[in-house]
Amino acid sequence: MKLLMKIRCSQGDESSVIADSSPRIINSGSTPNESIVNSNSTLSEGPTHINAARSIDSSDSGVGCSLLSTQSHNSLDDSHVESTHDVTRSPALNSWPIGKKGHQASTDASDLVGDTLFAPSAPSLPSTPIRPSAPPEPPETPRTSKGQDKTDSLTHPSLSKKVKEVRVGINLVRCASRLLKFLATVDQKPELYRGPVVKQALRRYEQVWLPLAASHKDGEFLLPPEDVHWVWLVHMLAPVQYKKNCQTVVGKLIDHRLVTTKALQRGREKCRKIWESQFPEEPWDVYESTAQVSKFTSKIEYNLEAAVDRQSAFFYQVSLPHHGRKGFLRHSERRYRQFLTLKKTYPDQFLVPCYDMDIMWHTHQVHPSIYQKDTLAWLGDILPHDDSVNDRSTGSRLTTSDNITRNLWTPSFGSTFRREGSMFRSDPPDRYIKPVPESVLDAARGSIFHLQIVKIAITGKAPDGALKIKIKHEVSKKKIAVIK
Repeated sequence: MKLLMKIRCSQGDESSVIADSSPRIINSGSTPNESIVNSNSTLSEGPTHINAARSIDSSDSGVGCSLLSTQSHNSLDDSHVESTHDVTRSPALNSWPIGKKGHQASTDASDLVGDTLFAPSAPSLPSTPIRPSAPPEPPETPRTSKGQDKTDSLTHPSLSKKVKEVRVGINLVRCASRLLKFLATVDQKPELYRGPVVKQALRRYEQVWLPLAASHKDGEFLLPPEDVHWVWLVHMLAPVQYKKNCQTVVGKLIDHRLVTTKALQRGREKCRKIWESQFPEEPWDVYESTAQVSKFTSKIEYNLEAAVDRQSAFFYQVSLPHHGRKGFLRHSERRYRQFLTLKKTYPDQFLVPCYDMDIMWHTHQVHPSIYQKDTLAWLGDILPHDDSVNDRSTGSRLTTSDNITRNLWTPSFGSTFRREGSMFRSDPPDRYIKPVPESVLDAARGSIFHLQIVKIAITGKAPDGALKIKIKHEVSKKKIAVIK
């Protein structure tokens, strides 16, 4: 007996396949309990929709193989099967989380805020269909001669309980939202990433701001101009170097905290009065500064200019709207605490976070006194942050450390390290797309216009024959010259 079935994809394509409808076992695992259609399956009347996203591998035989073989893997989650028969599915398949549209959710349950499923910015499916299977059994724990457990480094017991012991002295969710707003403001001014403005900002930061901040009480709330503030935040993202450099330049740690937009404005207004009174030769606005950067010799041993350039790419990775949502940030905070717990458990490993954890890590670091206190209490030392590890080639330190972090994460917390919307998006477009030159833009803006001559009057006696009139169009900065 042959059954004709029609398959319709979300793109509107239709195709037909001939499939064997006789009862048979189609295994998606190693046991009959994991089969999609078992030997007791029955066919009954009535339409049904089958989610084929993660049903069986295309190498299997039978109905499922025929269905999957007619469509590409990228369209699986958006496809459905139309049939006049009902196919009984196994309990294992019915137990998977289902999204609002009936599609299988590819994200962790913790990404759900209320009834709304988190929609990843750039969803990516695994390279091969995932077959339903029972949860893997925990690895057998070796025992010593005295009967005590001997834990292997890669099969550490669950660390979920230890996550609650992590103490952070700030509200990470609230402060992360403030940091994202500040980074968005800086991102609107590309000159703050590289070039002469950055060089001026580095000089102003070390020669003006650090001495000014050190000369006032710690409780006095002052904030520098935007260019200096940006360089200051980048410096704090190297916490070990920042502490050392502050001691070298001004003899004390200069503290910082993220505040609301209104508090930021008040802090800058107050600082501007002190700045202009103590350093009248240095304009508050960096664009008005005429000091020669070439004569400036920095006491800071850390390459701050290179760090500013590296951080120019960070905001692109966390600039999509979901990063600013409280539900997303709350889960990001928990994952950052898991990251700290994993670091305490494996202190010798170079662990790398996803970008949702990284924004929390940055938020923590730009509160330097709190960050030092928290990491000293939890880890016994200041947790360093090295943003210079950016080589993603095979076998690089970043790639190797990423694999190590993934392998340690799942057995430690029982969840996946990967999170939709938190992975590397590729380099920012400005790294490989050159901007249009201003001369070309000016030519495009000024070359198209409409000119209407309402009236031409000739005084006196006109000459005989054809009359030739020459019109000259002149443009000035103030207005277009009148044609006479």
